[in-house]
Amino acid sequence: MIINGIEIKGKFFLAPMRAINISSFRKLCQIRGCEIVYSQMVDVDEFFEYSNQYGIEKAKKRFVNINDEKIIIQVIGRNVEKTLFLIDSFKNEVIGFDVNAGCPINEYLGKKSGAYFMKDPNYLYKYVSGIREKYKGFLSVKIRSGWDDNSINAIEICKKLKELEVDMICVHPRTKEQAYSGHGDWSLLARIKKEVDIPLTLSGDVFNIYDAYKAFQFSKADFIMLGRAPKVYPSIFKDLTEYFNKENNEVPEFIKGYDKKINNVKEDLLLFFEYYKKYEVKFSIDQIKQYINWFFTDIKKNKLLREINEKDDLDEIIYLIKNKL
Repeated sequence: MIINGIEIKGKFFLAPMRAINISSFRKLCQIRGCEIVYSQMVDVDEFFEYSNQYGIEKAKKRFVNINDEKIIIQVIGRNVEKTLFLIDSFKNEVIGFDVNAGCPINEYLGKKSGAYFMKDPNYLYKYVSGIREKYKGFLSVKIRSGWDDNSINAIEICKKLKELEVDMICVHPRTKEQAYSGHGDWSLLARIKKEVDIPLTLSGDVFNIYDAYKAFQFSKADFIMLGRAPKVYPSIFKDLTEYFNKENNEVPEFIKGYDKKINNVKEDLLLFFEYYKKYEVKFSIDQIKQYINWFFTDIKKNKLLREINEKDDLDEIIYLIKNKL
């Protein structure tokens, strides 16, 4: 599929996750088969202020740190001028930008951004219109199903965003009140598809091949965005890509939760260490250990994990991963 000049061959994207989607993690997900990686959510106010204080180049390294990835930057805010400043700063290094209208964190609700837009869609339209007036490149918007169960307005919002010439919409089919609890209503995207002719991405509740298979069936989405699963198992993109690239796929076996292969976890960790040393602006063994702990989720290697967490030297950690995992 080609959308506003951007060729999208794969079906799976890395969701924007703040404090998780660092450059080395994005690179790992992309090498594993992720079609498009999203940056961590970037606050346009913070980026603007930091740029004024330290310069644009330092701000770009601090907030996104791009290293030749096929990347979309997600922005959160409500000030058009500051958003356009960010867009102008990055536009020659990315394939596009995404407006966050779904984050339920109180910090952003208090600033009347993120999921606040779900109960103030008129300002969302004003915000997106102001961006689109100046920026003609790839622009998507990530929304929720509504503010609460009494105000499910995703279809109405998608119709208006289509009129504003947004290129793609990502739907997390939970309300702001649900946050990340319960299960998203995948069928909402199918209802949107009947009403709005626009590429749709589903976000939420896909943790393995079976989930993805059922999600495409129920949602009729064009793409699936994954966050919690690749956070603990980047090779999910490898597994998904291999399955969905096959012809005449059989219905996958039902699986609940993660379907992790230890060999993939080992390879993911070693490649992550390589990318971390090559691409990250600052080296932090504590940050590296956080990713190790995430990657070890559900693989029943607690003794090895404890041993790793006692080390403060990356070479010693690499030795343990190579020889004991």
